Amino acid sequence: YWQYLFRFLVGKYNFINQSLQNRDQTSSTQSLLDQPLLYLTDSDAWRIRDAVENVFIMGGIGSGKTSGSAKTLALKYLEWGFGGLVLCAKKDEAQNWIDYAKLTQCEQDLIVFSPQSDHQFNFLSYELNRSGEGAGLVENIVEILKMVMNIGAAQSGGSDDPFWEGARDLLLYNALDICLLAKGQLYLNDIAEVIKSAPHKDKDVPEEEFRKSACFQMLKAVYTKIAKGELSLDVSNDYRNIEQYFLNDFRNLAEKTRSIVEQYFFGFANRLLRRPFNKMFCSGTTFTPEDAIEKGKIIILDIPVKEYQKVGQISQVLFKYIFQKALERRKVHDRTRPIFIFNDECQHFLHDHDAEFAATSRSSRACMVNISQNLPNLLVNFGSGDEAQNKVDAIIGNHSTHIFHANACMRTNKYASELIGQEVGWSQSMNNSYGQGSSFSEGQSEQLMYKIRPEEFASLANGGPQNNFNVQAVMHKTGIPFNATAQNHLHITFKQN
Repeated sequence: YWQYLFRFLVGKYNFINQSLQNRDQTSSTQSLLDQPLLYLTDSDAWRIRDAVENVFIMGGIGSGKTSGSAKTLALKYLEWGFGGLVLCAKKDEAQNWIDYAKLTQCEQDLIVFSPQSDHQFNFLSYELNRSGEGAGLVENIVEILKMVMNIGAAQSGGSDDPFWEGARDLLLYNALDICLLAKGQLYLNDIAEVIKSAPHKDKDVPEEEFRKSACFQMLKAVYTKIAKGELSLDVSNDYRNIEQYFLNDFRNLAEKTRSIVEQYFFGFANRLLRRPFNKMFCSGTTFTPEDAIEKGKIIILDIPVKEYQKVGQISQVLFKYIFQKALERRKVHDRTRPIFIFNDECQHFLHDHDAEFAATSRSSRACMVNISQNLPNLLVNFGSGDEAQNKVDAIIGNHSTHIFHANACMRTNKYASELIGQEVGWSQSMNNSYGQGSSFSEGQSEQLMYKIRPEEFASLANGGPQNNFNVQAVMHKTGIPFNATAQNHLHITFKQN
């Protein structure tokens, strides 16, 4: 207890002394990135520089990865005053972080976003009104929607045919544009109503009824604004294109084609338009990513996938992507506060932008921590085949620190062995022959051998009273070898208690 208290007080002192809150003056000539977070051995420290180069943790069920290495990193990030985002797959994840905040005395920095809380985040309004040159661009909002719509498409066999992608993009661009021009704001319900009420060649309604529809009313509102000079002349050309799209191009789509294109949108939108998610994501805004990025808050998305299923997944991926883009926009200097994104059971939250984000996270002072059981879990998220494998390889490859716990998945263990590498060793052979003249021979041959064999990972201690609450792991770090081993890997023991 006293050792932990001492480390905690030292961490708090370093936080104040090193001016983490974006101050230019320092009391030390040492760079913030070179400050140690963990002392792995007497001669090896794991630093903030390593944290912003991302961490991937893998271990089987009950291996102690969450209560061992993940908890250790979480506490250190909180002690040092990092802001952050926590995504929740399991029901107890939010409570774990509340407990961590109590241990590190930063409960006042928590923002717990859940169906039971009063917090709201209108993602469309945020994207329209945020700071930055790209704010308010329909193209950027469409990219957000597309990213979320793609979640799960690979598992369900969704087509990546350019025709369907182009048809979906056209629908989104025109629906968002007409709503924005008509009202000056975007509401998910308005977009849905415009698409639902757009004219259909096989289901034409009387003109009087169509004039009452959301699609017609939006078109009429924009036309009236142009006629009154309330919108610039440039908008009139956009309006003609939108009118042509809804009254002709989209109207004349074949029934099957149209239903598939619409389903891309409604498969996502209908989930957020139902209670309680309509209040959470489609009404007001009580917090933004900047609360974490600029003020050091810890945003917990307490919408666990195990409880809320698909809507829990897509709503968290939606916020995560917006959070990542906000991080990429911020200006960074040597004293900029690091920000973490913690993804336990990360297979639920990976998306196509993760590899690119992880590749440049250091320049944003972002610390990605992804945690999963094994490689097959990650591949399921992206489907099958070489493309899925390449996406997984790209994401994992952009994490400079890998921590491997006990695992029964030989594919994952073999990956760990290959990552750590091989060395020259000696293999001994013996030969006995029996017959009229028996003989015996033995010899040695030089060959490459794994530094850690795949089966060795299966025997790492997984914590609990039977192991004196010790969780064993192997850490691999890209770059300078560890001083204690002169190797790129190190055996580490984490204490659960």
